[in-house]
Amino acid sequence: MYRQEMSISAINKRLISISSDDRQLGTASEFVVDLKERYATQQVRAAILYQAQIPNVFENIRSAYLQNNELVLSENGAANVVCAVPQGQYTLADLITQLKVSIDSVLTGGNVVTITNSTVTNKLTFTFSLLTVQFLKTGSSLYPSIGFNQDSADALILVSDSFFNLQGISMVYIHSPEIALSHGIDPGKNSGIINLLGAVSLSDAPFGGNAYFQAKNVTLAGINYGEENRNLSTIKIILRSADGTKLPVPDNFQVLLTLKVLLAV
Repeated sequence: MYRQEMSISAINKRLISISSDDRQLGTASEFVVDLKERYATQQVRAAILYQAQIPNVFENIRSAYLQNNELVLSENGAANVVCAVPQGQYTLADLITQLKVSIDSVLTGGNVVTITNSTVTNKLTFTFSLLTVQFLKTGSSLYPSIGFNQDSADALILVSDSFFNLQGISMVYIHSPEIALSHGIDPGKNSGIINLLGAVSLSDAPFGGNAYFQAKNVTLAGINYGEENRNLSTIKIILRSADGTKLPVPDNFQVLLTLKVLLAV
């Protein structure tokens, strides 16, 4: 991985601790830190994301980012209307309660909806009291969460196409132009080369808790800067979703990263 002629005494291993609380600029999810130790951090030969702690604070129903809270419907063949569910972290029972309130608010003529969930199929059933309703896919960002994937029938009873999905965001991607410039490749639309340092799974972290990452294979996960030393005295960290959207972290939560670096001295 490194030049064979470089003596082992010429390489220093260091751990660099990064906290969003120590930022000079930005927010808890997009921040700049100044490491202050100028001599060593200007001579970095290789780096790896060794450990990470990311708070799971990303709601499963969202209006401010990665929006998925709106449902478009037509009542009795009339013009389409939009109902919205307020942003939040919902259980299925919470979502059913709020979704009824949101749908009833746009229905007319005394028409109301009753929403039930089958514990066998995990599909939702929407039963309307007076007038038929059709759900429309276009513009319905809530569709995946409630199990619809196409325009529904225009009927008094609508059953979702598949079971509901309230998993929310499952992975946080850590980007840094200083540490990981052009280190990652994203096959998504308008992506390509990205500054990907690492990723942290939220699957085992409860909402409001912390997700943890520990590098298992230092060799494979390391970023080698080759013959040119990299200056890491000032580092920018950005938290993104899989599609590149910046993920917001409230300022009363903390992002913690530990880098393991090799320094040429």
